[in-house]
Amino acid sequence: MPDPHWENLKEIFHAAVALGPDERRAYLDRACDGDASLRQAVESLIKSHEETGFVDQPAYQAAADLLMQDRKLIVGQTVGRYRIVSLIGEGGMGRVYLAEDTKLHRKVSLKFLSTRVTQDHDRRRSARRGIDHLFQKAVELDPKYALAYAALAKSYMWMANFNDPDNPSWVGLAQQSVEQAESLDPQLAEIHSVRFEYYFSKYGSWDLARAAREARQASALNPTAGHYELGIIYDHLGLDQAKGLRETQRTLELDPTNTHRQARLVEAYVLYGRLDEAIETQRRFFDQPGPALALIEKGQLDEAQTLLERAVAKNSGDLRARSALALVLALKGKLQEAEARVPGILEQARNRSYHHVTYDIASVYALDGKTDEAVKWLRTTADTGMPNYPLFARDPHLDRIRMESAFIQFMAELKKRWDGYKQEFEKPGS
Repeated sequence: MPDPHWENLKEIFHAAVALGPDERRAYLDRACDGDASLRQAVESLIKSHEETGFVDQPAYQAAADLLMQDRKLIVGQTVGRYRIVSLIGEGGMGRVYLAEDTKLHRKVSLKFLSTRVTQDHDRRRSARRGIDHLFQKAVELDPKYALAYAALAKSYMWMANFNDPDNPSWVGLAQQSVEQAESLDPQLAEIHSVRFEYYFSKYGSWDLARAAREARQASALNPTAGHYELGIIYDHLGLDQAKGLRETQRTLELDPTNTHRQARLVEAYVLYGRLDEAIETQRRFFDQPGPALALIEKGQLDEAQTLLERAVAKNSGDLRARSALALVLALKGKLQEAEARVPGILEQARNRSYHHVTYDIASVYALDGKTDEAVKWLRTTADTGMPNYPLFARDPHLDRIRMESAFIQFMAELKKRWDGYKQEFEKPGS
């Protein structure tokens, strides 16, 4: 997309949006100087700004981030090429920040729609309209801008995997957008990042090998791409720690203040059983105790319970916190209370984090010696994105059923499957 065209349009937009209706019309008459297409584009941006509260800069380049920012951004944090300077204001639909465009070295305002907006049916529709508005603005300015299509596709896949997992129409929209991106630029790395999101999900039948190949292809096309995705594959399968952590750490080198990537490194340490490093990294990045799962593994149950109860009180839809809290209760000997919580958790657990929830549930049943139920949920965990043989083999929460024939058979089957992944992912040159 030609920057001068966008910059001219944005300057006019910023000036116009601050004016009242009468002053705005007079200003646009002067600024657009008879250019009907420019005037139409500015008025369309103003309409989008006023109706949806979405962004007034080309943030479709970071469209997935727009839907992921539930926590407040901090001064100095980056989103795409924009560095946060200060919080201007916030409301029910999201927050407005003053930011610096690090490429053009000028100030812009960013408006972010909170993911909370997408947690009920009406607001999901609002989120959809917001994404569409961003996309339409990008295409109006340059219908052949492949990156805009890829960013839109990734946003759609995020909706499908996390925010609205019962609505498969998001996947169809993502496929249409990524196909359009590929038709415009077949060598665009972001196309493969989108396809990773598809294959590492129920929609792509949890094809982990294909997901990893897509991530590698993204990295081959663009050395800054694919690392986040490869880190997920490695730590969810329990493969080569050094390589997996290197991929996740690389994402932070590229974007060191991105809180989502910081949280990913914390999770990676937990999945690899490096609990002290997880706790230290949590403290360093977020100045908070935790993560709860690391505290649980270290036997600090009261501290973990306090954190989890706060998380659930803040958001009853936080199913990972709810399942971890059930695990804490089971570890404290409150097995009946822990198991009573399971049906309510499973009733709502549908998004891509499902495997973390089912693993906690399997652990609850294992602690109670209920082998069949435990193995059932371990199989579900392995089949929905986390066939982590090393984790299952070392976890003391599973020790009570470890000598049971059903568990032994399951682990033998999983080991064979895991060895196949290991051979493919850890072969020389991979």
